Amino acid sequence: MLELVAPALVTARASITPEAVDDPNLDPPPPFEADWIARLGETDVLHVECQGYRESDFADRLFRYHLALVLRYPRRRVHTVAIWVIRPPRSQRVHEVQREGVRVRVTAVVLADVDAERLLADPSTACFASGARLGEGGSVEDVCRRVARELGRPGARYRERVMAVALAATAGRFDAMVDAMRQEKVEPLFIEDLVRFGEDRGLEKGRAQGELEMARRALRVVCEARGWPLAEDEHARIDAESSIDTLLEWQRRAVTAASIADVLV
Repeated sequence: MLELVAPALVTARASITPEAVDDPNLDPPPPFEADWIARLGETDVLHVECQGYRESDFADRLFRYHLALVLRYPRRRVHTVAIWVIRPPRSQRVHEVQREGVRVRVTAVVLADVDAERLLADPSTACFASGARLGEGGSVEDVCRRVARELGRPGARYRERVMAVALAATAGRFDAMVDAMRQEKVEPLFIEDLVRFGEDRGLEKGRAQGELEMARRALRVVCEARGWPLAEDEHARIDAESSIDTLLEWQRRAVTAASIADVLV
């Protein structure tokens, strides 16, 4: 997808080698919870943050991670990319962050502004189309159906399915994506979990217990997608947590953490 949306940074000819985000043996220590880091060719480093919620200090986090990576890779040029899966507030859609005379350039990509047809043209980027902009005359149902068809192809990865549903939910297309995956017979067991998650979303917003149950189920769905079977004590810990903010924070950590132990700290 980066080759498509940021061609000035990434070309099809460039070799991309993902790096460990949280390797404890690195000096200096790694940025905490950076989303994705990769070596680009022989001279550059890519740093990508994928943002799905409003965060007042997002620019500060970009700045901090970028500087940490400059120290980690002193002989490489670091490029920071912010991929927004929601339409960000104007104040947070930054192309440059300046702190104490130091400037960090940011390549900002808003998925809702990327044409879904461009993403659907390549099977490897089709999963992102469920959260992209509809073309003229396009419909949510048609895009979701075409995404689901690609997700059912031989060789499609489980993470592509998870990404497609997560982006569809963020864009308000959760039900259409679930229906499309049902029709294409994609991952029926996973679909059943998503349907139950979708049912939980319909609970009355004012019912705090319903919101907590929704957050707990969402966390478990993400853990399942990461391939983490939860132990009895981990299930108990999730059930015992009564703070919606903590459960949402655990959900965010679960997307990039190395293990469930790193999530429930």
